[in-house]
Amino acid sequence: MSTKLFPIPPRSSEIEALFHGLLAGEATRKSQSAYELSCLAQELESAGDYLSGLRIYRRLYEIGFDTRRQAAHCLFLLGFYSDAAKEFRIALTESLSNNIHPWILMEYGMCLSKIGATGEDLNLINSLLVPDSTNFPVVATVLSEVFAHHKMWNKVIEWLSPLHMSNHSRLFTLLTEATIRHNFPHFETPQIKINAETSDGTRGAFKLGIACTSLSCYGRFGQTLTEYYFLQKLAKDFGRTFFVPSWVGELVFELNNPRYHGGFRQVNLEASEILEAIKLAGVSAIDGYDFFSPGSFATWSHEDLSYARSLFSFRPEVEQWCLYQLDSMKIDVTNLVAVHLRLGDQFTRTGTLDARIYRQIISRLLTECGDTTPYLATEDIPRAKEFLGSDNFLTSALAADAPVGLKWLIDFYVFTKARRVITHQSSFSYWGCILNTNESSCFFQPDLENNCFVEFDTGTYNTTKFVK
Repeated sequence: MSTKLFPIPPRSSEIEALFHGLLAGEATRKSQSAYELSCLAQELESAGDYLSGLRIYRRLYEIGFDTRRQAAHCLFLLGFYSDAAKEFRIALTESLSNNIHPWILMEYGMCLSKIGATGEDLNLINSLLVPDSTNFPVVATVLSEVFAHHKMWNKVIEWLSPLHMSNHSRLFTLLTEATIRHNFPHFETPQIKINAETSDGTRGAFKLGIACTSLSCYGRFGQTLTEYYFLQKLAKDFGRTFFVPSWVGELVFELNNPRYHGGFRQVNLEASEILEAIKLAGVSAIDGYDFFSPGSFATWSHEDLSYARSLFSFRPEVEQWCLYQLDSMKIDVTNLVAVHLRLGDQFTRTGTLDARIYRQIISRLLTECGDTTPYLATEDIPRAKEFLGSDNFLTSALAADAPVGLKWLIDFYVFTKARRVITHQSSFSYWGCILNTNESSCFFQPDLENNCFVEFDTGTYNTTKFVK
C-alpha cells in the first residue's frame, strides 16, 4: 500500500487529450471520448478528487453533454451547498418528471437543509409533488428538509409520518430528529467549534481529523451506531478529531463531536484496510479522509464493550421519556423477555427460523423470568403476531401518546434493559444487547445453519451455547 491512503495520480495530460479528441474527432470518436471522460471523472470522484471531477463535468456540459447533475453532486460533496442547490434546481427543471433520479432529489433536499429554500425552490418542489408518483415520498422528504432548516418540526412530522417508510434511511433520520425536537422543545445539541485549519491553507483536508459524511445516509439506527462507533474509537485511539454531520445519535445519547464542514476526501475502506494504512505509513495516512462504512465486529472485545457502554449514554431527557412510556404500559422492563422479529427490509435476504422454534425459546425464557408477558419489537406487528401464532405480546403500539417517529426508540430502550433478549439478524437489536445494563441479562440469536437459537456473549460476539 502506498504511503498515501488513496493517492490520485496527475491526469491533466490525459484529460486534455480526451477533450481534444472530443472536439476535433469524428462522431464515433467524439462519443468514445465523452464516455472515457465521464468514466475518468467518476474515477477521480471515487478517489475523493471532487474538484477535478467537477471541472470535467462542467466542460462536458458546456459543449452539449448532459452532466449538470453530476457537477452538482461534486459541488455537494465539496460542501458548496448554494452552488450545488442552484445546479440541482436547473437539472431538475430540465428533467422530465418521470426521469428524475431519487439521489438527485435527496442531495438537493440536503442542500436546502443547510441553506434554506428560495421561492424558486418551493415552486419547483410543489410542481414535483404528484401524489401517485414513485418519487412522491422523496419529494415530501425534500420539502421536510426545508421545514427542518426553519425548525418547523411539526410540519416535518405532518409530511413524513403518513409515509410509513421506516426502511428509508434519510426519511427515518429526519422524522426522528423532528419528533424529538418537537417533543423536547428546549432540547439543545452541544456543538464543538474548532479552528478549521487545513493542510495547505485552503478548504482542503483538516490536519488532524477524519470524517464520516455518510452517517445516517445508508442504513438505519443500528448500522449508523456501528459506523459511528468504529470511527469514533479509531479517532480516539490515534488522537484524531472525528467530524460528523447532524445525526440521530446526538439526540439520543450524550455525544459531542465537531460538525463536518467539507473538504475531506471520501473513500470506502474496510476497518482492516484503514489499520493497515496506519501500520505502513503512520497515523497521518488517515488525516483528511471521509470514511464510508468501515464498521466490523470481527475484532470485537470486552474492551470494546466497555467503551461502547461509556460512549453511548442516554441523554437524561430521552431516558425519562422512555421510562414514562414503559410505565404507561405497566411494563417491568428489568424482568422482561424481549423479542426482535425483523419483517421489513432484510427479511427476504436473511430469513428466519421456524415459528415453532421461536415459540419454544420464548416459552422457556418466560419460565425463567416468572411467566411475564413478552415484549415484541417489529416493523409489522400484525404480521409478526400471526407468524408467532399469538396475540399475547406487549408492543410499542400500547404507548398511546408516543409519536410514530419515536416508537422505535421504545423498542431500543427495552433491549438495553430487558432480562432476556432474542435478537434477529440485525445490528439494531444487537446494539441494544451491547448497551444492556441488566446484570441478569442473557442474549440469543438465530442460527439458521443449525436451525436453533444460540446464546452469545456481547463482550466477544462469540456463541456460548446452543439452545435446542
